[in-house]
Amino acid sequence: MRSSATGVMTLQSAAVAVGNGDELRVDGCTAAMFQVTGSFTASITFEATVNGTTWATYALADLSTTARTRSLTQTTAGIYMADDLAGLMAVRARISAYTSGTVTVVANGTA
Repeated sequence: MRSSATGVMTLQSAAVAVGNGDELRVDGCTAAMFQVTGSFTASITFEATVNGTTWATYALADLSTTARTRSLTQTTAGIYMADDLAGLMAVRARISAYTSGTVTVVANGTA
């Protein structure tokens, strides 16, 4: 597990298969931003944990919509926000389905 509470981190780097990727430690953070880039046919499922062992799906706000629509799974590049991190230890961007292309996810937590 990565232990950086703030600062830019790469969670998935040009990934070409399903996988958990790295975790962003968010204990002490009030919000975190996640940027998904690449040309891909894949699903990214954001997950959170309070104990570092058990993970659950976690809905992030899509900043490309004025309503900031929340979704559990992302299938397009964009910027997504987690603004309710109280009590969480870490968040990850798991590639839950993969067909083609490359997926990169970077994240930045703010205290």
